[in-house]
Amino acid sequence: AVRYLGLFGGNDSRQSLVNIYSGAQNAEVRKGVLTALMVAGAREQLAAIARTETAPELRREAINQLGVSGARAELEQLYQQDKSPDVRRAVINALFVSGAVDQMTALATKETDVELRREAVQRLGLMGKETAPTLKSLYGSERDPRLKAAVLHAFFVQGNAAALIEIARQEQDPERKKEAVQMLSLMQSKEATDYMLELLK
Repeated sequence: AVRYLGLFGGNDSRQSLVNIYSGAQNAEVRKGVLTALMVAGAREQLAAIARTETAPELRREAINQLGVSGARAELEQLYQQDKSPDVRRAVINALFVSGAVDQMTALATKETDVELRREAVQRLGLMGKETAPTLKSLYGSERDPRLKAAVLHAFFVQGNAAALIEIARQEQDPERKKEAVQMLSLMQSKEATDYMLELLK
């Protein structure tokens, strides 16, 4: 019944779903309502639940459904309002699900919490090779070894041998250079193989 209410859409159905959510004690029913709200395009209602829900699992689910529905503005607002690392991690994941490259780029370059920033960098790497220029710039300006390692891993996940080779050629830190070379050794790429042979010579 909850699923069908989501498919109906419209203000009456959305309000009915909110009422069901408020009255339900069963967590699975509440999760079903969150999915139905996403299907109904009820971003405002999902955002309200994401802001006020006290049960962590349900709150994460509401945030995730905002990501599935592409509610980037609502997620960005929630990130700014809520300082909880757990909530912010959930928002980062939801922004990734929604394909929010611009917002993820902003977090990867401006977030002051190193761990949250590292998560944003990792997600940015999963969003396609078009993020490579941003990642290269970040690697060049960053001093924290955890973030540099996250950028290297992002390039590895992308299968971006060219970027890793460029870093391996220029990097003065032997540990970072070694890390880049190790990643290249695991890649099935002619570029990577040629560079490994060049090193051996």
